[in-house]
Amino acid sequence: MYEKLRYNDLIIKYLLLSLPVLLISGPLLPEIATGIIFFLIIHKIIKKEIKHFNKAFIYGFLSFYFFIVVGSLLSDYVLLSATKTGFYIRFLTLTLSFYYILNNSNNFLILLKNILLIIFFILIFDGYYQYFFYENIIGLSNENKLRISSFFGKELIYGSFLSKFLPILIGLLIFFHKDNID
Repeated sequence: MYEKLRYNDLIIKYLLLSLPVLLISGPLLPEIATGIIFFLIIHKIIKKEIKHFNKAFIYGFLSFYFFIVVGSLLSDYVLLSATKTGFYIRFLTLTLSFYYILNNSNNFLILLKNILLIIFFILIFDGYYQYFFYENIIGLSNENKLRISSFFGKELIYGSFLSKFLPILIGLLIFFHKDNID
């Protein structure tokens, strides 16, 4: 079922695995990784290396994308709205890249689970450390004493990050340890 991954496939795989870590650093590195994934997946689609996708999903996404682009062009703030919605096509390529890697790599989900577990342990430990000592484990102090920011610095998105990745982590833990749950 799984074929040997080529160099471009490995780049896509490891960039996808690095996205949760890159999100901690800020918006620049995840956008660069997403851009590289975008061009590699488009290249694979053009060369017809990727053939089997759910066409209903793609048509549904493209219909929705067309709808929001037309809506943004008809809005009162065309420039602002078009710049926000214009790059939503990357979500389709991210979804296709996850689908492609899941079908061609046998250890992707195990690696993702392990990466998320490590990130959660580090962030939760750092959050408690910052709560009690008003700085995180690498010495960055938090200007806002009422909220924890951990490695996110001035961006107070610590809880949002944890809450968005927690369902994925719980799902992966249940998937891999469902025999132990009984």
